[in-house]
Amino acid sequence: MTIHLPKVNQFGGGNGGGGGSSSFPTIVTDSGSSLPVDLSGFEWQDTFLNTSDKKIYKAKADGYELNTNAEIYTITTTPLTIDYSSGVASGFALYYGSGGYQLTCLLKKRLSSDFAWAGEKEYKIHFKRNSTGSANIRYLLFATASKVSYSLTKYIGVQIINSKLYISEISGSSEDVAPFMLVDYELEANKEYYIKLSKKSNGKIETTIYENGYDQTMLATNIVDNQIEDITPMSATETTLWCGAFWRGTDNSLGIGFNGDIYLLDTTGDFLKASSELSWDSGTSITDKTEYADKTNGALYLYENSELVKIPQNKIFTDVYANSWVADSTYADYGYKCEITNLNGVTSNMFAQVIFAPAQADSGNYATVCLTGNGTVTIYSKVNDTISIPSIVVMGV
Repeated sequence: MTIHLPKVNQFGGGNGGGGGSSSFPTIVTDSGSSLPVDLSGFEWQDTFLNTSDKKIYKAKADGYELNTNAEIYTITTTPLTIDYSSGVASGFALYYGSGGYQLTCLLKKRLSSDFAWAGEKEYKIHFKRNSTGSANIRYLLFATASKVSYSLTKYIGVQIINSKLYISEISGSSEDVAPFMLVDYELEANKEYYIKLSKKSNGKIETTIYENGYDQTMLATNIVDNQIEDITPMSATETTLWCGAFWRGTDNSLGIGFNGDIYLLDTTGDFLKASSELSWDSGTSITDKTEYADKTNGALYLYENSELVKIPQNKIFTDVYANSWVADSTYADYGYKCEITNLNGVTSNMFAQVIFAPAQADSGNYATVCLTGNGTVTIYSKVNDTISIPSIVVMGV
């Protein structure tokens, strides 16, 4: 049976000299032997791999502002507070008015259907609670809302109940799916947490809680059956992300505003954008036994035992779509193949690494082998879903 390989794979070819493996190196914007002084060619949150001190630097700004399509929603005189220096939002609340509980202090951002609750999705939430809160009260942390008709919006919301993470579905004036626990872990007050929530195509939801950053110190992880059906928005622009609260009901039984801080700079939604000149942060040391892909220069690096090795003759293709699946019997466990075309310069004598999105890589649906051809890379899958592949790294042999 074909299995997924660990993060760093040994190089190997397919039949006849062309082939590859599927893994996901850390992608950086640029690389070089010295940190650039002029950042005019970089954008906020771009990264640079300094091959001399073996650190990754991120472009940061001294100040931020609301991004396009993001807004603070309030109907009270006490608005949500955003620290535009740190990117931290607080003061989320719901207010009881004549029409019942109203959305008052929260962030919302209208998006395309990319974040609708359908297909494979990954959400990230960085937050800190100011208190553990009252028993059995739902504190509304994060949600994706899709308008499915002119009169009905469905909300898929992450909540904290009795200091644990739950998720539920609300539509109209009713709760379609009652809250069910994502992970049995008790969240403390005054402690920063990083949450990754991955909706998978196999009907599961995987939730991982970290501290010290995403993919750093893992505190808990769990996979549950997804009890919420996929939701299709009425149109491509009828999806909204809500941050800190999300429900408009007739009482507070369905939740109140989040009682803490949400760190917007690394929370899904891109609620903020840079509003000042960029500078580099202090840098983060690279990790042993890890690959790094420079998408600007088409370079791949392997770091192991304090040695950073550049592997030459690479081509990197980003944001590639796989949407032409056909039935195939090459591998018993994977019934479909997709030949990705228009990859200029690729030949059957090259080696490729297909870098799936984390949710795709973790799903087990995609084979760890691929086949290179003239201008093509062929991948294999258990499902025939259209997916966007962040990167394909092709190396000469």
